[in-house]
Amino acid sequence: MVRLLKILMESYGYDVLVLLHNDGTGEKLLKENKIAYKKIRSFNWFVPYHPKELKRKIKKFLCYFWMPITYIYNKIVIRRISQLLKKEKIDIVHINTSCCYVGAEAAKQSKIPYVWHIREFLEEDQERTIWNKKLAKRLMSNSNCVITISNSLYKKYINFIPTANVKKIYNGIDESKFLQDRRKINISNTKNIIMVGSINKSKGQIQAIKACQLLKNRNISNFSLSIIGKTSDYSRSLENYVKENSMEEFVRFLGPKENIEEYYFSSDIVLMCSEAEAFGRVTVEAMMAGCLVIGANSGCTPELIEDGYSGILYKSGDYFDLANKIEFALNNANYVRKIVENGRNVMLRTMTAKENAEKINDIYNQI
Repeated sequence: MVRLLKILMESYGYDVLVLLHNDGTGEKLLKENKIAYKKIRSFNWFVPYHPKELKRKIKKFLCYFWMPITYIYNKIVIRRISQLLKKEKIDIVHINTSCCYVGAEAAKQSKIPYVWHIREFLEEDQERTIWNKKLAKRLMSNSNCVITISNSLYKKYINFIPTANVKKIYNGIDESKFLQDRRKINISNTKNIIMVGSINKSKGQIQAIKACQLLKNRNISNFSLSIIGKTSDYSRSLENYVKENSMEEFVRFLGPKENIEEYYFSSDIVLMCSEAEAFGRVTVEAMMAGCLVIGANSGCTPELIEDGYSGILYKSGDYFDLANKIEFALNNANYVRKIVENGRNVMLRTMTAKENAEKINDIYNQI
């Protein structure tokens, strides 16, 4: 989002003020890029979705007592934001997530146009859902435009808010970070495979580990899988699985990493095993960086990868098929190089931050 704001400011002349609803890495990025911001604490409207674990069941139960309290608190926040919108003479409010609704309420009360940018499936990928669906439907339907970041997300929300002005605009990636001098894939004896992102069930790391286990059982040993992401109870359970199956030689957990582009540059293959990826930033970044992406044929991934031309798809949830596709890539370097080149060219033509900013600006001009 920061890159989008910079382009809107520098290329289109917008004055931007960002409202943060909690502490986080976003504040640091805004400071570094000299983007004006204010923090006004508010609460989201999420509750656990069909929780199976006892801890999540208890959390969902408590939410039904907690949510009415947060709703009252947010009413006060909405009033503060409304006053700020009038003071700063804001022309358009752009809500950047489905997480928080106070900006939409404040814009509506202040009679200011607002755009709602939806970037998550929620139930399918985060096991969360919106507490007050009736309120969500009303606020989203009343927005001047709802932007979804993929066709998959568009299909979900056009059913939820059929009367809304819903449009699809893919995310834009800062291509300058991920471009490297042309390099050949599979130039080393051991092929480096990585997964990047949150480590949880919906991201499918267990599929990748089991696929590597199958490759090991086939006496294929010229590969290594590195999993990059924040440590959690789930990641520790995966580490235990790796140890119990004597896979430490083939699978490593690196924890969270900055400058992720450096890991792309030193890797040959990136796996995208999520069954419900709302967009696939990792997919685009990896393709721009010159990696082969092998991805599940579900969510937005098939929108980004043309199988056999710009990447390779496997049957979602089927680690046998994933193992076969990895083995194919390991044994067909020349063919894979052509796929990698195609993938990079497609991403640079369609998924840049400038392309994204141009389409967002068009939305603003239509309001």
